[in-house]
Amino acid sequence: MACLARRWSDLNFPIHFPWFGASDDWQGRLHLLAEQIEAMKEIPLVV
Repeated sequence: MACLARRWSDLNFPIHFPWFGASDDWQGRLHLLAEQIEAMKEIPLVV
């Protein structure tokens, strides 16, 4: 994400990534990470 943050001053960047930096975006990313952590705690499926 740091590489994206460095591009914020590029005039085209905010046009193509309007969601970047919004609190909703970060909340969504944190939620996805929390779901992944919970999934890793489950017993793995064996085929």
